[in-house]
Amino acid sequence: MTDAGPQQGRISQLQYSKDGGSTWAEIECIREATMSVEKGEINSTCRRSGEWEDFAQGRKSGTVEANALWDEGDAVILDIADAFYNDIVWDYRWIYVPGVGNTKYTMRCQVNSLSKGAPGDDIQTVDFTLRIKGPSVPGVQQP
Repeated sequence: MTDAGPQQGRISQLQYSKDGGSTWAEIECIREATMSVEKGEINSTCRRSGEWEDFAQGRKSGTVEANALWDEGDAVILDIADAFYNDIVWDYRWIYVPGVGNTKYTMRCQVNSLSKGAPGDDIQTVDFTLRIKGPSVPGVQQP
């Protein structure tokens, strides 16, 4: 099976920065990833609500769940493990389709879970979850 390259609606790049966004490294060994964001709701129902309950917007939360190939020689994967074990928060950037003018999302994240698999006759993988700690800020990719 050959790589079809970037496809609309699928993660194309997940990058991280250890220096506040001056330099970025791509997590190239990603097999699949999903970004999920949600907003809580606060029940604000009172007598004047009538027949329907009222809800105010609550706090937002989000995660990026990813599966990647594990390679002890890959500095990027070792950085992710280091961030997990040492409670390090970095900037991450999610890019659906690379290219000038396309959207990118930048967010502060911490690695909340790390799970290495040890399959019998298959390539070793790692699942990890990034917990979004602040706003997911959309931006436009520059040249």
